[in-house]
Amino acid sequence: MKIIISKDIFMVMQMSINVLMLAVLALIIILVFLPDIFPFCSSCKRIKPRTAFKIHKPLSPIPGYSSNKSVCKKCCMKYGIYSLSEFKRLERIKKSVSLHVSLEKDKPPLKNHMD
Repeated sequence: MKIIISKDIFMVMQMSINVLMLAVLALIIILVFLPDIFPFCSSCKRIKPRTAFKIHKPLSPIPGYSSNKSVCKKCCMKYGIYSLSEFKRLERIKKSVSLHVSLEKDKPPLKNHMD
């Protein structure tokens, strides 16, 4: 009788270890593919579900947010972006404008010559 009980306990322990291993494996898979399931919009800097993106291109085989370049549908419509090259052009323009604005702030105010 004791042998049967010990076999049952062993079977239950073996099943719980298998379930635990499957749960850990599922968690690892979710963490690895999270950047593809919920990408990061490079324009508006928000994390959204994959269905909200029009442009999604992996740049390297290593999984992660830095290895993907994605633009959501809302930003594509807002800025008229249809490809990744147009988005890169938009990034350069934004950087140039922000640099120009920061240089304007550093200049001293002009004197009024009417005085």
